[in-house]
Amino acid sequence: DENGDKSPVCEFLRKYIPGKPFILLYVTLGGTGITFGGAIGGIYLSQDHCPGPVGSAHEKGRPNVVMEEVSIAVTISAEEMEVKLTLELKIDVGNMRADDTAADFCEGSREALVHAYVQALQFGASIAIAPKELTLSGWMIGIWTRAFGFDWLHFGDIFLSICITAAAGLSSFEVGGRGGGGD
Repeated sequence: DENGDKSPVCEFLRKYIPGKPFILLYVTLGGTGITFGGAIGGIYLSQDHCPGPVGSAHEKGRPNVVMEEVSIAVTISAEEMEVKLTLELKIDVGNMRADDTAADFCEGSREALVHAYVQALQFGASIAIAPKELTLSGWMIGIWTRAFGFDWLHFGDIFLSICITAAAGLSSFEVGGRGGGGD
């Protein structure tokens, strides 16, 4: 809505859905065929109790969990059709860990027009389905310190992908990331 769109759909999203919601519809024509797609995102799924400035996206609380995007894309080529579903979440692990009963927990939330995440992690997953192939992918962007509550466990920027084909079964397996231990 940067262009001042006053459509009923945009007005509804702004009024009833917390966060910075958006809807995207697209069609692309490229070397692999034509792709039709759509996405919705920018929706706050969980917020803390610290109100932000009136009119800001975090007016009713700073985001803990944000649905960054849910999308579907269908690519049609001369040989086949592929469907890809994607889900991305942003989780502010640092804000969720903080002591929300502390006197300074909400400090600065009223003045900040743009919310600064304490320790944001971006999680994503996708599934791509084609006639002869299935690909499952997942990722985490960011460094998760004290993962799962262990003071010594830190890791980040993780990627995992598995591809299964009708002919070969498990045709590829990829994993990557960075990690560390200790203090």
